[in-house]
Amino acid sequence: MDLETNDLAQIRQAVQKSQGAYTLPKALEATTPTGCATNLPTWNGNHRVAMICFNSGKPSDPTEPDLFLFITDSLRGARRTADECSAVCEGCETNDGELERWR
Repeated sequence: MDLETNDLAQIRQAVQKSQGAYTLPKALEATTPTGCATNLPTWNGNHRVAMICFNSGKPSDPTEPDLFLFITDSLRGARRTADECSAVCEGCETNDGELERWR
C-alpha cells in the first residue's frame, strides 16, 4: 500500500489524484478502510488502476486488510470473462461467498 490509514478522506484524496472522482458502494462506506495503492501497473495495456483496502471486521487485527476494491478508468470496449478477471488477480485469495456479497 502507498498509504496506510483508516482515514477515508485521505484515501479519497490520494485515489482521486490518480483516478479522478469515484463513488464507493454503500456497503464499503461503512467498512473500515486500511489504506490504498495508487502506483499499480496498468491493466489491459492502458487502464490505470488504484486499489482501496478495507478490513471486514473478521480478522482480529483491525489494520489487516481483507477486502480490496480496484478502481480503474472506463472499460468501454473491454470484454473480459470471469476467468480472465480471476487470472488478473492470480495469487489473490478470495472466498466466493464474500466476493458475491460485494458485487
